[in-house]
Amino acid sequence: MGHAIVQKAQIPFGKSLEESQKLLNQTSAALVMMQSQPLDLPTIENIAGILNSVVSGQLLSLSEICAVQRTLRVLNNVWKKLTGAAELNEDSLQRY
Repeated sequence: MGHAIVQKAQIPFGKSLEESQKLLNQTSAALVMMQSQPLDLPTIENIAGILNSVVSGQLLSLSEICAVQRTLRVLNNVWKKLTGAAELNEDSLQRY
């Protein structure tokens, strides 16, 4: 019955026990992150236009370089927090 509900709701689940465990750990890590320490997501800038300029061979202005630096710094910090929380959850959670 639960499997049918998941299929109808199109909720992702793993194709194996290990994949399901990984998905559950990722979900738990995200929940822990949201509850314990806020992520600095509002400061992430849309740098798509800047990246398009770089790809087309244009030189960037100092403000554009700084925007890329700020965005990469924030994303790096978010990534470290998420991977750290995922590692903690993998060590402490045994679901099966």
